[in-house]
Amino acid sequence: MLIDRPVADVFAYVEDWTHATDYTQSLMVWEPLGEVVDGVGARFRGVMRVGPTAQESMLEIVRRELDTEIAWESRSGFGQKGEYTFEAVDGGTRVGFAMDLTLPGGLAGRMLGAVIGPFAQENTATTLANLKRILESP
Repeated sequence: MLIDRPVADVFAYVEDWTHATDYTQSLMVWEPLGEVVDGVGARFRGVMRVGPTAQESMLEIVRRELDTEIAWESRSGFGQKGEYTFEAVDGGTRVGFAMDLTLPGGLAGRMLGAVIGPFAQENTATTLANLKRILESP
């Protein structure tokens, strides 16, 4: 997604945990679990709506490179890992967002996968569109 704002502005907005529920589709709760609230090692409690259920995870920032990347992985609860990538392009920023969810095996995993597949695609597109709308608003 191309956002008409400098990469430093977009990165700073995404890294500020207080904005996470404003733009992240289906994210109901994002709160720090300690005094460290940014950078590698910061931990958060996240609750995400997945279909008809709410899934809770404890997530940790595992990679952070200024104006380039923020990545996280779950440490407990609903399994996930994801990342935002940022690239300066012609006065704006190209933002990427990817998230992988870990599903249980067997019938439960197949049933959950049928719900999550469409959710994941919609979640990614809507999250990026929300981010663009917010950051490009006057």
